Amino acid sequence: MPLALFFVFGGTLGATILSLPKKHLRSALSCLAVAFVERKRSAKKLIQSFVQMSEVARRDGILALEDKLGHLEDNFLEKGIAMAVDGTEPEAIQGALVQELEETHARHEAGKQALGLVARYAPAYGMLATLTGLIHMLTTWGQTSLSDPMGTSDHMLPKMAFALVTTFCGIFLANTIALPLCDKFSEKDREEMLHKKIVISGILAIQSGDSPRMVKEKLNIFLPPSDRL
Repeated sequence: MPLALFFVFGGTLGATILSLPKKHLRSALSCLAVAFVERKRSAKKLIQSFVQMSEVARRDGILALEDKLGHLEDNFLEKGIAMAVDGTEPEAIQGALVQELEETHARHEAGKQALGLVARYAPAYGMLATLTGLIHMLTTWGQTSLSDPMGTSDHMLPKMAFALVTTFCGIFLANTIALPLCDKFSEKDREEMLHKKIVISGILAIQSGDSPRMVKEKLNIFLPPSDRL
């Protein structure tokens, strides 16, 4: 059993590493933790916070939002607010934040690509290990069947089990680990992209001097009709 696991997992890992460029491999390794981290993000609460900030900005000026800097847990949001408070042009703010959004998405895509490769290679290496086990089994059977016809099955059964276990390991790795993680990774990416898009639109709306009602209407489009404010 340990040998079977080493054959399938080791072969799959080696093939995945060889298939990815070094840059994508580093990005994939750094982003795989995203699939396991649960972040409590609510798009509705984020929109509510932007409505509140727009009220402050309309009443006291956008410089009043400077008090929020250093107290936000979201670095992306804090970066955008800091640029708006500093008087950065809207086009520059949008360009910088969109670029960061795209870079984050690219890193996530690298992680999904790595998981997809694992799902592709694992069954193949499981089958390769099975074929190796069967070849070894038949070779041994040919050498022992004539000299010990009654005891041949006792030697063949463990080898047959090894051959079947490797196929099972490959399918298990692909369909129970890699593909579910890939799907979860896609959902995490979708949530983060939505969060960042709301942040970008909200900051630009506040900087342009939109009323709280207009900010709410602009950001509500990111929510399903049943969840809108």
